[in-house]
Amino acid sequence: MPTDDSASSVSKPVSDSHGPIDRPVQWAHARTGVLWLARQSSEIRPERVAIALPVAVGWHAAGWTGAAWGAIVALFYGVVPAWQAPRAKQQPGGGKGRRQVLAAAVSLLIGLVAVMVGGAPRPVLGLAVGLLAILVIFAPLTTRGWNISTHSATASGAAAVLIIDFRLPLAAGVAIAAGAALVAISRIVLGEHDLSEVLAGLAVGAVACGGLFALIT
Repeated sequence: MPTDDSASSVSKPVSDSHGPIDRPVQWAHARTGVLWLARQSSEIRPERVAIALPVAVGWHAAGWTGAAWGAIVALFYGVVPAWQAPRAKQQPGGGKGRRQVLAAAVSLLIGLVAVMVGGAPRPVLGLAVGLLAILVIFAPLTTRGWNISTHSATASGAAAVLIIDFRLPLAAGVAIAAGAALVAISRIVLGEHDLSEVLAGLAVGAVACGGLFALIT
């Protein structure tokens, strides 16, 4: 019969052998989970924000009538740019980024003129101006090669608008802001942007979109 010392000498290699094996597996699982969360967060795309947010803001401002005005903004700010973007990339020759920005700018301007002339509720107009301001700031930087995160900008801009428009309590506001930060972090995790690019995007979205929305409304 083995002694206590011999039993422990037998059991120790088993536990020791599992340690080095389990630790990499745990890290692999954790990395998989982080990547999954980053991919899901990154699905909060700028065009999706530009489609959903105007309708929500319009509904909050004037019910179905406001939602209809928000849908006009959603069409020209989200649907048309999203439909046009793949086609701009497929065109031959250089300047694809410039063409894409120009096409988006034309669509946004049409939408802005429509809500201005038609007399949309001020929150819808303020949001349209704020989202356009993001593009106006990004356009010269993007065409010069600085890859600022539009995901971060639209996420922080949307967070600012929601907090201002819905007068969210502190806890809800912090949660919304944390969601925007999560979108920004996801772009770093996925290797799409570096820290400076997402910080610039967060700042532009919150200040330009949120600031103009508050000013106009």
